[in-house]
Amino acid sequence: MDWPDRWNHIEKVLERSGPFAHEDFNPGPEAFDFVHQVCNVLVIGAGGLGCELLKNLALMGFRNIEVIDMDIIEVSNLNRQFLFRAADVGKPKAEVAAAHINKRIAGCNVVPHYKKIQDFDESFYQRFHIIVCGLDSIVARRWINGMLVGINTEESAQDGAIIPMIDGADTSIDGDDPEHVRWIYERALERAAEYNIPGVTYRLTQVGLDAAGKTTILYKLKLGEIVTTIPTIGFNVETVEYKNICFTVWDVGGQDKIRPLWRHYFQNTQGLIFVVDSNDKDRISEAQDELSKMLKEDELSDAVLLIFANKQDLPNAKTAGELTERLGLKIPPK
Repeated sequence: MDWPDRWNHIEKVLERSGPFAHEDFNPGPEAFDFVHQVCNVLVIGAGGLGCELLKNLALMGFRNIEVIDMDIIEVSNLNRQFLFRAADVGKPKAEVAAAHINKRIAGCNVVPHYKKIQDFDESFYQRFHIIVCGLDSIVARRWINGMLVGINTEESAQDGAIIPMIDGADTSIDGDDPEHVRWIYERALERAAEYNIPGVTYRLTQVGLDAAGKTTILYKLKLGEIVTTIPTIGFNVETVEYKNICFTVWDVGGQDKIRPLWRHYFQNTQGLIFVVDSNDKDRISEAQDELSKMLKEDELSDAVLLIFANKQDLPNAKTAGELTERLGLKIPPK
């Protein structure tokens, strides 16, 4: 399972001292043996940061690792969480991440828990020597913080070992709070404008019935010209730049069999573009039904909605006012 010099890079750190070593650190083979054979590590969260933590811990020689995550894999996770593949969509993040690490790194044993952190009591957390937190939610981080404070206070009173927690996420921003996310974007935009930095990104999702003209719109925005397209089976994704803002636009196919998959693209979407074929009067009610269902999705509660009345150049196209009425949209008072 091990081979010559496999852990040479870690042994150099653990078996000799250095200018930044703590005064209580005792270098030697015992330190590496503890990491390699004894130390139990708990990783909380198997998202983007959690995947990186799992990979790094395994490559550093930690073999006894457990991971907790309550979420399943969405399509939108695939572009930033490197352990997940398209075939993993709908599966628990913890289980998929653990399986990939165990397969790729010989000798590592990652045990997954597809649960909430609140599902475990003190006896579970007391089994670990180190807890590494990769959560965005401030509420969840407060809970685990409180749990460990209670455990460590009791252990300290009994002269027991303290369980350290390493928090890998930001301590002041709540990723679950739309106002915090908006504040981050606004500060980033200000800095981008001040220093002429490109790449401040908004995520947009574009949907609509099939043949509404979604892909034509996407490539008109991207290329500045009309291109010949074919029906989209799955999705197209492009980055569109305007001044210092980059819009990552996900253009999702509109065939009736694909529409149930739209919701997998809603996570972290700041803007939703719903494209309507203004000339297709026979399917406006169908478009209204799909729009109504989408707007009930929790993940779109804070997204900005744009209704794009496409094909207005055709002679029988419905006007914006007619579409507003047919789609059941409320017109704000003047």
